[in-house]
Amino acid sequence: MDTYSDEEQIDRLKQWWQDNGVSLLTSIVIALAAIFGWRSWQDNQQANIDAASVAYQNLLESVAALENNADDIQIASAVFKAESLKQQNDQSAYAHFAAFFKARQAVLDEDYVTAEEELNWVLAHKPSSQLKAIAQLRLAKVLVAKGDSAAALALLVAGDDEIMNYTKAELKGDILLHDKDFLAAVEAYEQAQSLASTLQIRVSQTLELKLNYAKSFL
Repeated sequence: MDTYSDEEQIDRLKQWWQDNGVSLLTSIVIALAAIFGWRSWQDNQQANIDAASVAYQNLLESVAALENNADDIQIASAVFKAESLKQQNDQSAYAHFAAFFKARQAVLDEDYVTAEEELNWVLAHKPSSQLKAIAQLRLAKVLVAKGDSAAALALLVAGDDEIMNYTKAELKGDILLHDKDFLAAVEAYEQAQSLASTLQIRVSQTLELKLNYAKSFL
C-alpha cells in the first residue's frame, strides 16, 4: 500500500522529471525524427523511381522513332535523354539500359571508345548478375572491334548463369577463330555444345558450321 501523501507523490514526480525528463524528451524526439526521416527517404526514393520510369519511357519512344527517322537530331535527342537518365539514378536498371543504348549507338557510329566507356560504366555501377554478363559480352565484342582480343577473352570467364556461360563460350570461339587459334576455337565451341546439352537447348546450325570450319584447320 502506498503510504506517501499526495504532496509527497507530487514532489517525487517532480524530482523524477528533473532527473529523467530531458533524456526522455530527447529519446522521443530522436525516435520521431527517425520515423519521419525514414518515411521521407522512402517517399524520395519512390519519387526518384517514378521519375526514372517516366524518363525511360521517353527514351524508349525516342529509340522507337529512330527506326523510322534516324537523322542526326533524333539521334542526338535520344543520346541526351539516355545520358540524363544515367545521371538521375546511376544505380538503377533504367540507367544501365540507357548506357546500353548509348553503347549501341556508339557502335553504329563506329565510335568504339565511347562504346567501351558506356559498357564499363554499367559494370562499375552495380548491375544485376544478368546485366553484368550482358555488358561483358557486348564489351568483349567492342574490344575485338578495337583489335584487343586478349582483353576481350579475359572478360569471358564463366559465371553463375549457365545460359550466359553458353553464350560466352560461343563468343570466345568466335574470337579465337578470328585470331586463327583454331585448336582453342574448337575447344571453346565444344564447350558451348556441352553446355547446350546440359541445358537441354538446341545447338544452332551456325555453331555447328563454325565448329566444323575450325576443325578443318587441324
